Amino acid sequence: MGGGTPVSIQSMLTEPLNNVTAALKQTENLHKAGCEIIRVAVPSNAVLPTLKIFASESPMPVVADIHFDGRLAIKAIEAGCHKIRINPGNLQNPETLTELAALAKERSVPIRVGVNSGSVAPRKGIRPEKIDPVTLLIDTVARGIQMLTDLNFNDIVVSAKCHYVFSTIATYRRLAGMFPYPLHLGVTAAGGLRQAVIKHALAFGVLLAEGIGDTLRVSITGDPIEEVRAGWDILRALNLRKRGAVVVSCPTCGRTAVPLDKITAEVETTLEALVTDVGEDKWPDSIRTVAVMGCVVNGPGEAAAADIGAAFEKTTAVIFRKGEIIERVPVDDAVQRLVALVEEAIDASR
Repeated sequence: MGGGTPVSIQSMLTEPLNNVTAALKQTENLHKAGCEIIRVAVPSNAVLPTLKIFASESPMPVVADIHFDGRLAIKAIEAGCHKIRINPGNLQNPETLTELAALAKERSVPIRVGVNSGSVAPRKGIRPEKIDPVTLLIDTVARGIQMLTDLNFNDIVVSAKCHYVFSTIATYRRLAGMFPYPLHLGVTAAGGLRQAVIKHALAFGVLLAEGIGDTLRVSITGDPIEEVRAGWDILRALNLRKRGAVVVSCPTCGRTAVPLDKITAEVETTLEALVTDVGEDKWPDSIRTVAVMGCVVNGPGEAAAADIGAAFEKTTAVIFRKGEIIERVPVDDAVQRLVALVEEAIDASR
């Protein structure tokens, strides 16, 4: 990550590592959905045997998330983890930190100095609530970085997460101007699906549009698959990454005579399965936008820029390409016809 590479999408395992079969199954599902880096909690020595198995069989790089015991970071590297996320508060033991930095450097394992608003280091003699939270986050990050660079360790990633959108934007803007290290974007404790997606889209939209951010996680209380999907949606909306086709659809109105929400969901699910089977790198550039429109009034015209699309009447659907009508089919055949056009494009690109 960093150095001009595409912004990568991360998520975090919710299955406990003591059930390595379930953990690997969830990881495989996340990988198929587009996750590129997986983070796992390493709470104690008890999970180290399964962590070693997990790290060796994971389809993507594994980040060990360390809290409270810095020595676990050393053991996680020995178990085969590809990156360490650690809070600066866990780097206070000089001997442990020296050993960790030396081993990480030897194995080319980056360390993420990961701070959040609940774990900032107060300034001596000043109550934390009396200091601007952004300043506290920056100070804590700076101390963590200094501890590592003093040991000649520079393979560093930085994150500083807080609850609020404006504080997140302000924090990462300052970090981007202060340090040369890749930035991991995130909003901590963002809530359930709807609230979390809104917060992350607002914060990430501003930062990524300004060129700030190298990797991200959309933190959602719930299924981590939704984190991956939301991350891709944000990056695709900003034209920073491509994965399959974006489905555009109208909000419906009194002219709509079909269950467009269900049809749109079917198209999205089918296309996602296709991109999983085909692979992101083999998806044809000729099919990047698929339109699903509720009537022919707004159909081909409003969605003229779509590569292909369908506009629905009561019993028939107009199939169009770049705004030009190419055929009419029964409503029940429309999704199948759109998928067939996508598959034709995939075959033609091989």
